[in-house]
Amino acid sequence: MRTPAPTPRHVRLAAVLAAVLSLFVSLIGFSRQASAAEPPPPALTMSVDRPVVAPGEVGTLTLTFTNRQSSDVQFLYVSTYASEQASPTPGTTRAEFTSCTGDASTCAFDQIVSYFNMTAPTVPIAPGESRTVRLTYRFTPESDCHNTSVVAFGILYFYYEYAQGTGTQEGKQWVEPGVSPTMTLACPAVP
Repeated sequence: MRTPAPTPRHVRLAAVLAAVLSLFVSLIGFSRQASAAEPPPPALTMSVDRPVVAPGEVGTLTLTFTNRQSSDVQFLYVSTYASEQASPTPGTTRAEFTSCTGDASTCAFDQIVSYFNMTAPTVPIAPGESRTVRLTYRFTPESDCHNTSVVAFGILYFYYEYAQGTGTQEGKQWVEPGVSPTMTLACPAVP
């Protein structure tokens, strides 16, 4: 059986359909790649080494900044905050920062707030380079450990300049409950 040769009209129609199909497939492919891309990791991360402490015991809050920009960071200022999330009888516990060490100048604290410059005295922070600050934290020895007390740490203010001062990033970066690192007051073990 003989098959009739395609007419120019059929050839044009097939070419148009192929082009439309090709465009559709490429658009789907691009949209999948874009949605599959992971968001960049945060520039500033926080963690605690001991999530449960007894009164007087010390834990450490570690903050690490990594320059995710393609140019140097010339200035970086951070202020952190410790917020008591749960305490059924207010006033029976007292939380406080006790020291500040690491890659920072003007590292200071006032009971539940700390603030520091992570670029001085060594400037700049090159792309991919990190700086770390450690804040020790405790519930005072006279805290009532029979009442649950949970402290969540957040970034009260965060500001840095990059690209020779032409680019900046700033703002609050308070971490929502359940994601923020926390420290819980616990009674010492009974002997």
